[in-house]
Amino acid sequence: MKKLLIAMALTALSLGVARSASVLNPGVPAIVNLEAIVRAMPFQQVGGKTNQSKNSTNITQMYKSTIARTTFRNAELLTLLANSFNTNFPAGSGIGMNLQGIVILDGTGTNVLFTPSSVVSFQIDEEFAPETETIVTREKASGTEVSGNLSQTIMASVSMNYDDALNSTADGTHTKFAFKGLLTLKITENLKTRILRAAYQFNGTGGGPVRDVATILTGNINGQGAGAVPAF
Repeated sequence: MKKLLIAMALTALSLGVARSASVLNPGVPAIVNLEAIVRAMPFQQVGGKTNQSKNSTNITQMYKSTIARTTFRNAELLTLLANSFNTNFPAGSGIGMNLQGIVILDGTGTNVLFTPSSVVSFQIDEEFAPETETIVTREKASGTEVSGNLSQTIMASVSMNYDDALNSTADGTHTKFAFKGLLTLKITENLKTRILRAAYQFNGTGGGPVRDVATILTGNINGQGAGAVPAF
């Protein structure tokens, strides 16, 4: 039985697989769907009153702290990367993933403009790859014909680490956070047509300073692609 070989690199937030390189390269557009949570107001006194009665004085003090929630999606990640590398990406550029990790794609979504691997890296803690495969072999006078299908779901505990501490950023601030969670990569292949489809989703949470502001990030990054499996 043929086996998918798990590569140790990620597809911009997903695990790479040797046979899926035709799908994941040069890059698959990614959908970043995160929420950023920051401290909006530190704990402080926001009010108070004093009530005087015949027998006592009652002093009431009110304190409060608040948080703010904002979206952190493709545009925000692209802007953050531009700041980290003190650059501007061409109009229409987007976030993508391939076997090397997160990449910047051009406006067509098919060409890699930049690979920020010196700032964004991944760590795989543990992974499992349950797989089912059905093969039908037909012997004919003209030769052997193979059909059937393969289905594999790769599940992994993954950490995405962002660290631009060594870079001269555009605004002088720095970002260093870890985003950890469950990455699921589903792969199906038609063994007759050799068409392979891959879809990934990375659900997690994490935190650290984003442009020197303490931040919690939560949500998911996902994407999908399809292509023909090359002959080996």
